[in-house]
Amino acid sequence: HLLEYDAVINRHRESIYLQREEIMRAENLKEETLKKIEEEIEQVVVFHTSDLNVKSWDTKEIWQVCNTIFPVAPETQEKLKSLAQEAVGKFDVIKIRDGMAELLTGLAREEYDKMEERMGKQANKPDFLRDVERGLNLRVIDSLWIEHLEGIDYLRTGIGLRGYAGHDPLVEYKKAAYKMWHELQATIRKQFVYSIFKIEMAQRIAPSFAKASDGRPEMAKRQGIKFLGADKGGDAPTPAPGKVGEKIGRNDLCPCGSGLKYKKCHGS
Repeated sequence: HLLEYDAVINRHRESIYLQREEIMRAENLKEETLKKIEEEIEQVVVFHTSDLNVKSWDTKEIWQVCNTIFPVAPETQEKLKSLAQEAVGKFDVIKIRDGMAELLTGLAREEYDKMEERMGKQANKPDFLRDVERGLNLRVIDSLWIEHLEGIDYLRTGIGLRGYAGHDPLVEYKKAAYKMWHELQATIRKQFVYSIFKIEMAQRIAPSFAKASDGRPEMAKRQGIKFLGADKGGDAPTPAPGKVGEKIGRNDLCPCGSGLKYKKCHGS
């Protein structure tokens, strides 16, 4: 059974390495970035409009959450409210919901283009945001991959206890690991999306923070975590043993800068 346990994490490792390699080799990640932003915004809208009773839709909450992703003007809240009112008494709520998502994703694209222009001028490099996209993608993947490895190791250590409940530990391990993998992918996208618009502020405060160097996360550099192949073009990262940073408390402010508590943002 030991080989089967190892096979699970090996598949995860191969997939992460492939994702990282694709990011390193991609010439332009803008459309992929905008796609991630749109998917996250659509999820926010769907979550807050899932009730069939349109009157219960909280358009203010939709605006507030999207405002933690990118700057959304206050008057947008009134536009969302108007769209919700149009859906009252109608059966085609999906069309109204799609209209909300289209409104917000359109604004996000406009803001992204403006940010790209501003950052390009400040860095005196028109395509500067392309470097930022690549560097942020890699930092998010690398840091969350380390946490995933820790979680899988913890899972494997305690999975044998499930045998006492009459369950096959290997089957339970595979089920839990599968769930953790999909949670990892969702968290990678979420953390990237909730961070990308805040990079401009970091550039103003400390330009070196936003500058993509060799693809290794700044956090990992400070903590002495080494990545195999990073100095040779960014091959797949292999974390060396080392102390990972302190865990964030669920009631602490989220480090993404959203202003929300960690448990209601990236800790959810």
